[in-house]
Amino acid sequence: MSLTKIKKIILFFLFYIFIDYCFSHFILKKTNLWKQATRPDFNWRAKSDIYDHDFKPNVNVIEPWQNFKKKIITNSIGFRDGQNKLIRKKNISQKRILLLGDSFIEGMGYDYEDTLAGKIQSYFGDKVEILNAAVSSYSAGPYYLKSKYYLDQGYVFDQAIVFLDVSDIYDELFYQYSKNNDKIINHEINKKKTPIHKKIFYSLGQNLTENTILFRVLLKISDQTEIYKNYIKLKYKASKEFGKNFFETTQEDTLFYRMLSVDRGAWTSNNLLYEKIIPGLKKTDFFLKKLFLLFEKIKSKVH
Repeated sequence: MSLTKIKKIILFFLFYIFIDYCFSHFILKKTNLWKQATRPDFNWRAKSDIYDHDFKPNVNVIEPWQNFKKKIITNSIGFRDGQNKLIRKKNISQKRILLLGDSFIEGMGYDYEDTLAGKIQSYFGDKVEILNAAVSSYSAGPYYLKSKYYLDQGYVFDQAIVFLDVSDIYDELFYQYSKNNDKIINHEINKKKTPIHKKIFYSLGQNLTENTILFRVLLKISDQTEIYKNYIKLKYKASKEFGKNFFETTQEDTLFYRMLSVDRGAWTSNNLLYEKIIPGLKKTDFFLKKLFLLFEKIKSKVH
């Protein structure tokens, strides 16, 4: 290909991007169709300087999760709830129960009334106030640090229930703590200075994705291709594991294989993975003991 042709292709591409940008930015972005196709930035999920991440307070949004969409509502302290409401430091008219857990107890994929917290609240009615502090990817360290934070702020809980999950042990491997274990410092460790050329490249890519049809389509294709590629790889491994023909291996087989061999609970049945998970077990034991002592000091029950 001659240099002249290459120049023409580059000029045509730049001209197309310019037209696409103007049309998308000044016309399409004002339509509901564009808004519906926009990838959510999940800004209602925020960083915490103490226990890594949390919900923002008084949120009321629709959040997509896999093929589901559910309403995320939080109260005044950022706990998932049935409505935006004020949570006082002490409840003198109701017994107060604190729930601690990860995505299962947060209730990912479900509206609040269909989550465990919502079901318990519905069962007890006005007799008990359920406060759901669970958030996806929490583990023993965040359970302890989040509980301590709110207790230090003066919040009173009559009882706490900890829903420990096998995936919590795995998650603990990725949390790094300060020397005196009073906060998670992952954010501080990951604050590496990004080279200026990378900042410009990432900024340009994000701008084009947010303001052109072409780059939005390419991103969608990339996302779907990655999902499909990972599924095919898992299906192939599942067919080998279960001695089935690839085309006879069902989606249920594939998901079951992932649960047994890939997901964060696989260490319970794999000796090699168990050896790697031992530091997570030790950290879990350490923070659960601190959590129980914390509630013991204030004479609250913890289960």
